[in-house]
Amino acid sequence: MGVFGRGDRTRPWSLAARYGVPLVAVAMIVVSLIGIRGSVRAWTGDGTPGTFTAKWPDCRGNDCSWTGDFTSVDGRVHKSHVALYDGRGHRDMRKGGTRPALDTGNPMRVYGPGGYKDVPGYELLMLLSGLGALFYAGKAWRGRPRRRPGIAAAPAPRPSGRS
Repeated sequence: MGVFGRGDRTRPWSLAARYGVPLVAVAMIVVSLIGIRGSVRAWTGDGTPGTFTAKWPDCRGNDCSWTGDFTSVDGRVHKSHVALYDGRGHRDMRKGGTRPALDTGNPMRVYGPGGYKDVPGYELLMLLSGLGALFYAGKAWRGRPRRRPGIAAAPAPRPSGRS
């Protein structure tokens, strides 16, 4: 008898493939679809112009990213604790320094005025990965043996010994 009392046909990895993979795939698809609009806006350089003010650095190796505040040019939009993404290392930026930025609707990030060309690639990669995982999960579900309650499988024929 197997681990879950169903014989050797059900294994933990097959349960993960049948239940876990579809859930992760759907989550990846939803997250990528939520972020894709802002990503396309960042890629094209479309958004609300404003100023990013640096507050906290995060330097790793030769690259630094900054978290700070964003205020739109007209003063109607103010965001705190947002990261500046523009594809440039900001080793020359100091606390309190400012840069022009665009708000694309992402609650965690603002982008440089020229946009950020890598973002849609990440979103599309996550969307395609989620679709691939969902396709895999669909194959796992289709390969699942179907059982109807109350109907037993017919016994295999016995060899009769005649030739």
